Amino acid sequence: MPPKGQSLVDSVCERILDILHSRGLAGPETLSVAGLAEELGVSRTPVNMALVRLESAGLVQRYAGKGWTTTPLSLEDIEGIFDLKDLLEPFAARRAAERVTPEGTAELLGSVDAMEAASEAGDLAGWVEADRRSHALLHELAGNRRLRQFQEQLNNQLYRLECGHLTMEGRMAVACQEHRRIAEAVAAGEADLAARQARAHVQALRTSIVDVVENVLMPFLGREL
Repeated sequence: MPPKGQSLVDSVCERILDILHSRGLAGPETLSVAGLAEELGVSRTPVNMALVRLESAGLVQRYAGKGWTTTPLSLEDIEGIFDLKDLLEPFAARRAAERVTPEGTAELLGSVDAMEAASEAGDLAGWVEADRRSHALLHELAGNRRLRQFQEQLNNQLYRLECGHLTMEGRMAVACQEHRRIAEAVAAGEADLAARQARAHVQALRTSIVDVVENVLMPFLGREL
């Protein structure tokens, strides 16, 4: 049963996303509707409906007679996603700092505490959950629903790469430090500093991921991700 207030298709969509994210840096792969339905304990209908929704978000694609596959990412695709994140994330951090509340401050700093605890425990799933919560809180504070939708779509396209990247030694701890600086600037209401810290985080992540993709993954795979 889906969580209260959530449709079955919404729930299946989120669970498929979790499956895709857990596969880390794997390249494009075929998705079996029957296999997903069995794994998730649902019929094929909500799986197909969820895949159509994920197709509209650019995460999967359908080939006539061949079924569904994850959407490949070229280096140009990755750079394009980061170009947009470089614009949107500093804006979100700035707006959040301008509108921050005591309650929002406590929740935002608490989400970073959870990220740090997960990092120390080597708990990637816990870290990703706390990271999602941290981004969601920033968007709530920024008060722009469309910004949140765009950001979520971009992040979902990158999460498969980012999760694999986070398994590299020390990367979770570094990301925690970057998120801590953003959260503290937002909590202090320092809008310019929050925007700078958000941009620095995006640029550091971009440099690191592009380096791994360009110099390790693509030569190894011999194709797009």
